[in-house]
Amino acid sequence: GNVYKNGCISGYNCRHKLIPYKQGVRPIEIPAKVVAHERAVNDKQRNFERKIRYFRKLALLYKGNNGIMYMKAREKAIAWNKAYIEFSKENGVPYYPSRTQILD
Repeated sequence: GNVYKNGCISGYNCRHKLIPYKQGVRPIEIPAKVVAHERAVNDKQRNFERKIRYFRKLALLYKGNNGIMYMKAREKAIAWNKAYIEFSKENGVPYYPSRTQILD
């Protein structure tokens, strides 16, 4: 199969960039306000993903056993997923459908 160079800086899907060293050049400081905002957005996204997975799991549990509860859980999962996508688009960050998948 495929062989990836999975080092600590060159791993598959790694977003690090190697740049040549220059004497006296320091990295750009990111303002604390920006860091706090990005962390808040990230935390909110993870919360959305947890809720979506929770309701999808519930839907799977009720499927074939309780039709009414299955539909309620499924509707909530769909509603949370729409909110997740909308939130991500509003904040200009990607959303990841793979993070909300439930394998049955």
